[in-house]
Amino acid sequence: QENLISQKIKEIATRLKHIQLPSIWSFRLISWDDANQPTQLQDELERAHISFIPSDKNSPWKRGASSNRLIDSLQAGCLCVTSPLESYQDLYPISLQGQNFPELIDQAWANFEKLSVNINARKTESLEYYSEENTHHRWRKVINSLLE
Repeated sequence: QENLISQKIKEIATRLKHIQLPSIWSFRLISWDDANQPTQLQDELERAHISFIPSDKNSPWKRGASSNRLIDSLQAGCLCVTSPLESYQDLYPISLQGQNFPELIDQAWANFEKLSVNINARKTESLEYYSEENTHHRWRKVINSLLE
């Protein structure tokens, strides 16, 4: 899995070298720092316009993966390019999902303004299910059902 992700990141970096970015854009790969979470994640997402969330959907480790990384990115205002994990399917309408990251990156760069407007128009409704209030409500229902 690590090898596949490293390979995908190298492929993305190679592809980005050939893209003419507007002067206001920059591309950075950030190393994950377990000791500095969630602060690092929040800080980086606030700086970003686009987030990339590559993953191996065939990995047994990803079968039970949550949608937290995608939700955090969307809530921070990022246009999200992700692998099509099962847990991300409900958020397909407000993210770019697929296996061909270079193509998805090209779409994101070329259509950033249009995609951002369309996604932002649908984002509030799509993320309502994942709001803190709704999550608490669902957990209360589960706990109460177990206590009955």
